[in-house]
Amino acid sequence: MASEKRRILWIDVAKGICMLVIIAGHFGIPEVARVVFAFHIPVFFMLSGYTMSVEKSDKEFLQNRFTRLMKPYFITCVLITLLDIFNSAAVFNDNSIPTISDVIYKAMVRSFFGYGSITAFMGIDLGGYIGAIWFLPALFFASAFAKLILGRFKKWSYRAALAVILFYTAAVLAHFIWLPFSIQSGMMGAAFVILGKWMAEEDIMSKIRWYHLLIFAAFFAVGYHFGWSEIHIASGGMNDYFITPVIVVMTSILVIRLSMLIEKSKFFGWVGRGSIIVLAVHTIQLDCLRGWFVILFGIWNIQENVYLQMLIYAVTALITLAVFDLVKLLMGKARDSRTKNDAAKKAEIEAADAAEKTEADDKKKEKKAKKQDKKPAKQRDATVDIFKALLIIIMMVGHRNVLPGLRSVIYSFHMVAFVFLSGVFYKPREGGAKKLVLYLLRVIRKSLVPYIVFAIGYVLFKVADTEAGLRTVIFGMSFSNKFLTDVVSVGPVYFILMLVVIRIIYTVIGYFVKSDLKMSVIVFILSLTGLILGRTGFWLPWSADCALYAMIFYHIGYLCKKYKVLDFLKEHSYMYFLLAALWAFYRYTGAMELATRVYDPYGLVVIGVTAAILVVYMWMSYINNNANKVVKKILCMIGESTMYILIVHVLISGEIHQIMCRYMPGETMYDCVVHITLQIIIGVLINEIIKLIGKGIGKLTVAHNE
Repeated sequence: MASEKRRILWIDVAKGICMLVIIAGHFGIPEVARVVFAFHIPVFFMLSGYTMSVEKSDKEFLQNRFTRLMKPYFITCVLITLLDIFNSAAVFNDNSIPTISDVIYKAMVRSFFGYGSITAFMGIDLGGYIGAIWFLPALFFASAFAKLILGRFKKWSYRAALAVILFYTAAVLAHFIWLPFSIQSGMMGAAFVILGKWMAEEDIMSKIRWYHLLIFAAFFAVGYHFGWSEIHIASGGMNDYFITPVIVVMTSILVIRLSMLIEKSKFFGWVGRGSIIVLAVHTIQLDCLRGWFVILFGIWNIQENVYLQMLIYAVTALITLAVFDLVKLLMGKARDSRTKNDAAKKAEIEAADAAEKTEADDKKKEKKAKKQDKKPAKQRDATVDIFKALLIIIMMVGHRNVLPGLRSVIYSFHMVAFVFLSGVFYKPREGGAKKLVLYLLRVIRKSLVPYIVFAIGYVLFKVADTEAGLRTVIFGMSFSNKFLTDVVSVGPVYFILMLVVIRIIYTVIGYFVKSDLKMSVIVFILSLTGLILGRTGFWLPWSADCALYAMIFYHIGYLCKKYKVLDFLKEHSYMYFLLAALWAFYRYTGAMELATRVYDPYGLVVIGVTAAILVVYMWMSYINNNANKVVKKILCMIGESTMYILIVHVLISGEIHQIMCRYMPGETMYDCVVHITLQIIIGVLINEIIKLIGKGIGKLTVAHNE
């Protein structure tokens, strides 16, 4: 037990040393780089191998690693995006919607690819790289590759051979392609992880003598002198393909030995324990705050003193770590205090209830319980409501003057995601034909209430010609092509009618077809029919051709729920990498826009859109589980009110914006935020009023029946 504690101490110290030299290595000083790049990242990989547990199942291991590494990665990426927006608006005084949309899009691309120093992928300009935080996805893949090798092969000779093959495969491929998520960095890092595991199992450090250290130091000195000591895992580069790895391993062992000697160092141990926080802060420093530091250095007149600048970067990162630890400590104490108070109050209440309990009370409770059992309250799915809130917000953003990059991301999934989520709640109908007809009438009545509200508002207030307005709302065309060209588009609310068509057709087919396989074949044929109708220009009323095409996403949503795919993804978050890659491939090679019937190539779009929806669902599930209660409540209210927000958006969005332009400049980020917020507030209020009216009618009906 004591040896385990000592080992943990020196590992923290080693991490602390390497984290500080990582900061030093980013200042472009050749003499420093020759030292830093000889060990800083490899030591982190080796330490990961030291603590790796091969006994865990692959699922448990990968899930734990993903949560531990990718959660801070995504949070850092979000902070970088927000700071990039702030810099554009506040520093460069450009808060126009096109500029801000471009800033967001580039941040999203950098975050997805996770490159440390590469700025292009197969001819695609990424507009930069994510910076030092690349290490986290790389460490995930390094751990995954190492676990695969260590778990499948027991002989160290096989393990070593595979580690070397993996290392050099990544290095050679770097000359031709650099894969997303810094996978190749992970392949190279896996060799060091496996080396670390071997050193731990064989207790290598206890066998190293002083003369070994002298030899290692001599090799490092030679490598430093001749320029052989640098390995750049972020880009797969090294000075020499044989000498450099040898020198890097030797130098890394020297640093580990040093860490063991000073294992009681509280400072380095503290930095090591908070190394992920320091790494995230340093990434933000380099990506978003470099300009601020340049101004500060100018004021202090230290532009030429690189070493002092290095110290300032390190100190500010450590101050942030200290603040983080302090906040964490205070929050922990507050949480403990609340827990104690809640427990005490609960005990008091329970005691009072026990004292006041009577037989009459028990009978009342039994009656109440029976009543509730008869009519159980329907629980809404908070994750789905949060997802719908995101979808309606980005839909309104997509209708502003955003640049093609961000617009293509939004349109790659947003409207079809509504169809998918509706399919999640589909339940096959049982019973006779009469029950089916009654259910369909209920679907039509419930679904068309929002559309009727829209139709009344549209005919009364939006158009001068009542007859033309009636034609518009009756036909419900998104756009016209070969016929009904005189009918004006009903706008985005076409989606309400399209969803009604999908639900009716799918429910009827599902009533007669019980086999999922047969149902899949029928839905596929209908989807292809919708694709052909759209491509040939036969755009039908109520967007029925779109409904036929999009029905496949409704079916996929139902299958994902039935076969617990959504639950599977919650427990296997690392599937993000596969799904995100499919989404990105589809976005760069295909296109999706329902209203204009752009969804080619068919198979790629179906797979890519589904992958996009599942990725976003995973993010929304995380928000549901971790967001503040107030934030979650607001998002759920927005998600529940999406149809009425959509109606407000179509009917009075323009009028709201005209009024706003009297008081603030148009087409700015602030204008966009206020404009969307007002539409959301009005839509939520309408939804709450409709709910109150519905409850009132329900009570009157019950009273009348009694």
